[in-house]
Formats: sequence, C-alpha cells, structure tokens
Amino acid sequence: MKRKAIIATAGAAVVGALIYVGGLWAQSSVPSVPAKPAAAPRTKIALLNLTYVITYYGKYQAYKEEMKGLAKPFEEKIKAKQAELEVFRKEATNPATQPTRVEEITKQAKTLQFEMEGISTDAKSVLAKKAENQMVELYKEVVSAAQRYAVSHDFDLVLQFNAPIEKDAYYTAGNVERLIGAGALIPIHYSKENEISYDVLTALNAAYRPAGPAASAAPAAKGLGAN
Repeated sequence: MKRKAIIATAGAAVVGALIYVGGLWAQSSVPSVPAKPAAAPRTKIALLNLTYVITYYGKYQAYKEEMKGLAKPFEEKIKAKQAELEVFRKEATNPATQPTRVEEITKQAKTLQFEMEGISTDAKSVLAKKAENQMVELYKEVVSAAQRYAVSHDFDLVLQFNAPIEKDAYYTAGNVERLIGAGALIPIHYSKENEISYDVLTALNAAYRPAGPAASAAPAAKGLGAN
C-alpha cells in the first residue's frame, strides 16, 4: 500500500512536470508575432521648371535653328510678294496713275494677297507638324531624365511647373494672369535645394551631342525661397 502511494505520488509529480515542461515548450515553439513597427512618414519632393530646362536644352536650341531653316523659303516668298504689293501701292497712290490702271492694280494686289495666304497656309502645315513632333520628343526626354534623377537621388515625387526665366518677368501682368488662371499646383515658395531643374538640364546636355557648336551655358536655376 505504501509502495502504491509512493508510485502514485511519483506519477503525479511526473505528470505535473510534463505539463509544466509542455507549457514551456509550447511557449518557446510558438512565440507571439511582434507588431510591425510603424514606418516614419517620408515624402521627398523635387520641383522642375520645365520652361527653364527646355529653353537651355541644346537639342531645343538645335531644333529652333532647324525650324528657321525650314521657314526661310516661305518667308522669302512672302517678302517677294510684299515687295510687289509695295510697288503697286506706290503706283496706285500716284496722282498721275490713270483710274483704269488703278483698277487693274487693285485686282493684281488681291491676287498677290491670295497667293500670300496660300504660302502662309503651306508654311503652317509644314512647320506646325514638325514643331509638334519636336516638342513631344523634347518633353519625353525631359520626363525620362527627371525620372532617372529622381530614382538616383531618392526623390518620391517630382512636380513640374513653368516660371519665367528672367526674374523681372515673374511679376508682370501676363505672367500673373497665367498663374492665377492656371488652376494647377504652382509653388509660390520653396528652397532652391528642392529644385532639380539645373541638374536635369545638365544631364540632358551631357547626353546630347550636337553636330554643330555646343549649347550656350545656362544660368543656375533659383528657387523662390532663395531669392
């Protein structure tokens, strides 16, 4: 009987130990999942003056020269027609010119004006499409350069805006009217450290290799908060 009591006591102790160890095992094998630490708020924003970048981009300057070359033949034709009109005007206003001749001159002048309108229409159809394609290409390149710069410099957001290049031109009636009516996000104060216009422009000009002379040097962009 005493032996059985000892065995029972020992058995109870073993069971109790197993339950205790099992509890520890359960706690150690299935730890509670710690809560995910909250990420610190972070938004790094950059600003890009599109007017500044495109104006001083070497490819844009090359495009302007190309457009001048394309427009020149049309301009010369119109100038020649204008010279003819001037000759007719002088003849028609001469008191010695007979009325019948004035009437003839008037008809010829109308024909010249009609021809000039045709030349102008042809010029627009040729030059407008070319200019559209050029601006689309330039904008795509600026956006691509800005995206690469943002990724390499850890910017989360890049906002483009258009501001006059000349500082004195900012507070002019035309520009103020444009700013008020734009209805878009327009920075009115920021530090120059937030503007990446000059850096993006430098990257674009470095990648662009013109066949002719190098692009003119651009002045450093200035943030509104660093005047």
